[in-house]
Amino acid sequence: MVKECDIMGKYVHAGVGISKADDPAQAGKEAVEMALEKMKKDGGKKPTFGILFCSGGKYGKNRETLEELVSGAHSIFKDVPWVGCTTCGEISNLGVIEHSCVASVISSDYLQAGIGIGTKVHENPENAGELAVKDAIKNLKREKMITPYLRYLAEKKKSSVELMKQYSYFMFLFSPGHTFTLSGMEDAVLQGAHRVIGHNIPIIGGTAGDDAKMIGNFEFANGVIYNDAAIGMAISVGLKVGFAFGHGYIPTNKTCIVTKSEGYIVHELDGRPAAEVYAELIGIKFEELWSHKTNMMMKLVPVVKAAVKYFSAKMDSKMIPFASTAYTNPFGIIDLHGNIAVRVPLKVVKGKKLLFAEKIPENMVLNKLKIDPKKVINAESNAIQDARKDAGAKPKIIFIFDCSLRRIFALGEKKLDRIIKSINKKYPDAHILGFGSMGEYTFNPKSEPVANSATVSIGIISDELIAEKGKTQTKDL
Repeated sequence: MVKECDIMGKYVHAGVGISKADDPAQAGKEAVEMALEKMKKDGGKKPTFGILFCSGGKYGKNRETLEELVSGAHSIFKDVPWVGCTTCGEISNLGVIEHSCVASVISSDYLQAGIGIGTKVHENPENAGELAVKDAIKNLKREKMITPYLRYLAEKKKSSVELMKQYSYFMFLFSPGHTFTLSGMEDAVLQGAHRVIGHNIPIIGGTAGDDAKMIGNFEFANGVIYNDAAIGMAISVGLKVGFAFGHGYIPTNKTCIVTKSEGYIVHELDGRPAAEVYAELIGIKFEELWSHKTNMMMKLVPVVKAAVKYFSAKMDSKMIPFASTAYTNPFGIIDLHGNIAVRVPLKVVKGKKLLFAEKIPENMVLNKLKIDPKKVINAESNAIQDARKDAGAKPKIIFIFDCSLRRIFALGEKKLDRIIKSINKKYPDAHILGFGSMGEYTFNPKSEPVANSATVSIGIISDELIAEKGKTQTKDL
């Protein structure tokens, strides 16, 4: 059972439910029913919005199975606006649990939500991101009395500095994740979203997964299933909120310049074949970076896909040694404030070129990163502390979107579960919800919003009104 909050919510009420039922319809119903029950025990009445994440390998192995789960969940959500996707591990107050379905229901007079859909991501990702955000805003039925009055009170009570740090809106964004054959294209989806709302509105979320099978994944909204769509949820908020991200990588003194690139493929670094330069930067020979064995494995991808799908197995990351090398030795793009956007090479293509998950423009300076053992363990906790600087001292809901491959290669399979459980102990009155993603939408007020890899993205909704003068517990930070 998910741990009950010790103190009922004052301004926002939430509940998180989980099910591991083998029957998909039962799993969807149980998770949402439990979330509703806990929301009511927390003092909530009518739900404002809901979110659901489910195992991509167990419930998303085919569309028929997922339809049963989504229909079961929707029969309980009813007219509550809700979104979700398939995942690579589900995150809740219980920690990280695989092969499960988790749901959250949130109730507050100080929150409003609107949902938008942008289809055909792989045909036109920027357009999909733009449509998802535009329609979400269009469908956002803003409350015209309470929240505007709170903003008026905040204007009267708070300093200009405090007001400028305050958020009136934010967005959730979910989209397709990487597979053996398709990139998630989340950077282009995010670019489309920014066409509509600019760069100052926080966008958090992640891309869908299928328990690392890398075959296919799904997104859903209001009981409808999509497999190539960007799902946006716009939130109008009269409560304190905060956002941050972390990863645990630190820069080294090894850098290179992108001298030739084309979209997601980097041809040359420092005027030489990209993969050769990358091998030198991490201190190995090219033959060790991309061996004959690895090349043969990549050629067997169609066979591996068929076997994984047929046997409902999990893709063994050790089958492709390059993945371990890349995620422990990624590149970073460092801004003027020292913030790092992580860029992980996916594979060597067309001889000695590098394929990335995000577009890498020419003349970009790339820094070879390394893992800081302490920072990688504390990435989630430190990001929550950073988010609390804006959200205040009373986190009520903590959203955690954590790269599934970060868990596999940087942390180890079991460590993230212990980390989430320790967060639950530190914030016993907060509800935790999230999932293992294939790419992350991150926001930090100190840096430009980016789509990231190997990163954890954090969002917090506090049980404090924006007009309150509550002080952040800086001793805990």
